[in-house]
Amino acid sequence: IRSGPTVSTPTGWTELYKGTVGGTLTFAGYYKVSNGGEGASVTVTVGSAREGAHNSYQINGQQSTPEAGLNTAGIDPPSLTPTWGLAKTLFLITGGNVDGGSTIGTTPTGYGTKIEIAEVNNAVCGSARRELEATSDNPAAWGTAGTGPCSATIAIRPA
Repeated sequence: IRSGPTVSTPTGWTELYKGTVGGTLTFAGYYKVSNGGEGASVTVTVGSAREGAHNSYQINGQQSTPEAGLNTAGIDPPSLTPTWGLAKTLFLITGGNVDGGSTIGTTPTGYGTKIEIAEVNNAVCGSARRELEATSDNPAAWGTAGTGPCSATIAIRPA
């Protein structure tokens, strides 16, 4: 999620990472282990008169709590070494930007299935994924510039 200073998620969601960018913008990630009764959509609320953009994934077959690293100073997702060691891990990278032409830019090498959402007041949030059998991953930077760039790397342990 990329938004103004306040973010509200539906009941049952757990914060995975959250940081302030430039003192006024929030970049956050949340997750929920499904019980099957959630419905087909997710509603996220941001503070009034603020930009906001988000995207979500439904992931099946994961094990344990996801792990994440956060960079609130740039569009280069941080290196991440999950605690479970060598495994065919699902790595997700996210990035947020405002006033950058409503784009997150090119996807870093090795990542695919880019999702890019541009919302109110020129906020943008993007994500991409890769499965990698390794103990860590250090993604390259997203190919964009703009105001208030931020990024995160998320690791999801396979079942």
